[in-house]
Amino acid sequence: MSGTRVTASGAVPAAAPGAPAAPGAGARAWAVRAVIIAATLLAVGLRLYDLSRPGYLFGISEYDDGTDFGSAIRLVRGAVPYRDFIMVQPPGITLIMLPVALITKGMGTITGMAVARVVTALASAAAVPVTGLLTRHRGFFATLVACGVLAIYPDSVMAARTVLLEPWLVLFCLLGALAVFDRDKISGSWPRLLLGGVLFGFAGAVKVWAILPVVVILALTARRPRRAAAYAAGVVLGFCVPVLPFALTAPVTFYRSVIIAQLVRNDVMRIPQGYRLQQILGLVHVSQLPTPPLVIIGVVVVLALAAISLIGSRLAHSAPPALDWFVTGTCALVVAAFLWPADFYYHYAGFLAPFVGLVIALPVSRLFQVIAESHEYSGVPASEIAQVQRIIPPGACVATDQASYTIAINRFVSTVPGCSLMIDGVGTDYALSSGRNGETGAGSSPAVEAAWMAQFRKAQYAWLTSQEYRRIPWTPQLRAYFQSHFVPLTEGPDWLYVRTAHPIGGPLAG
Repeated sequence: MSGTRVTASGAVPAAAPGAPAAPGAGARAWAVRAVIIAATLLAVGLRLYDLSRPGYLFGISEYDDGTDFGSAIRLVRGAVPYRDFIMVQPPGITLIMLPVALITKGMGTITGMAVARVVTALASAAAVPVTGLLTRHRGFFATLVACGVLAIYPDSVMAARTVLLEPWLVLFCLLGALAVFDRDKISGSWPRLLLGGVLFGFAGAVKVWAILPVVVILALTARRPRRAAAYAAGVVLGFCVPVLPFALTAPVTFYRSVIIAQLVRNDVMRIPQGYRLQQILGLVHVSQLPTPPLVIIGVVVVLALAAISLIGSRLAHSAPPALDWFVTGTCALVVAAFLWPADFYYHYAGFLAPFVGLVIALPVSRLFQVIAESHEYSGVPASEIAQVQRIIPPGACVATDQASYTIAINRFVSTVPGCSLMIDGVGTDYALSSGRNGETGAGSSPAVEAAWMAQFRKAQYAWLTSQEYRRIPWTPQLRAYFQSHFVPLTEGPDWLYVRTAHPIGGPLAG
């Protein structure tokens, strides 16, 4: 739309065709890209440096890497998991490592293990740019924090020093989230939901912890059964295709190994909560602190983030978007899953790393954006008011997202029959879409779309403010109608449009 860049979650001010870009827009985009690149390079550097230390690339550093990579070596030599040998994880890691395991036939198992460790380190680093793509629409700060935390989170770095499940689990979960979410909202595209489900399903074939974010997304799509069904079908497909061929060769052994052995463990001792909290909080390189201070730190962090989210919602007059709920819900479930069972290992927290970064970045960036928007707007200059008043004749029908604009120029009352009587665009959105606005999904309500279409159909002029993207639900039909019937007369931050004498065309032209 001339003067508007329409996105999946609404519309944000942009330049009209041929007009200069908004000041600093290009610089901000480059800054976000630079952050993603820098954080990715930092992640690669830290993880490869870890591997370069004596004994890590070719030595013995873990127990689990022997089972994870060893299962792939067994498979390339004809032995089938569960049928010929026991492993207590799904076969996802076996399939991932299968190409690397092939080189062990000619170069030996230690060389294969070294290559597998490097590949795992790179997979861990690859999660950083995926996180950047997931958050870049929220701006520089969100991208910086989310990518930065994941790049340097101690347990994420340590989990990537050999063949462990967490780096691959994180990568496929983030890829799934990138497919499922269209900016802040869950995508309405069935192919994207299906693909996202497949990626999450395969993440579950690597480690069953993927069920935690899967459950959160299913809860977020509960009101849209078709979307939930498309996503759930993808999850089932992504899990069953790699798992069933192995599980069916020995179903009893698979059940006892992957299900029972994981749920029921009789360990000698319970890992102290203090150790878990210190790992979760990223205080790995600090001497072990007593449990009470760690609990206090954790509670303070949770309360601070909750307060920031609440303030942001109050200032924005809308609930947090779906992406924020996904991150918060997943983070809470993962922390609970880490604190509940008897066992806990340092690399477990590698799965929490991206959600720690996101649960900090998204609420804080949302608050910053709301504050910035409130400071950017300082009223309409008297010269602009006078200009618009000269252009629009008395009695004209003027569509606007803020009634005070037309009141200020004495064009609020129209003599055009059928001119819309809407006075509260935001309130109309809320009332007709169960509390959503143009930025948070009001366009999914046919009644909201109809109300705004009624305003534009009779309008001779449209005067839109810099905040219109939060008020007008720019659905494809509404956008197409506006594009084909209105052209800009003045440039922003507040744009004045006039109805064209001859509609340009489009699905709703005429």
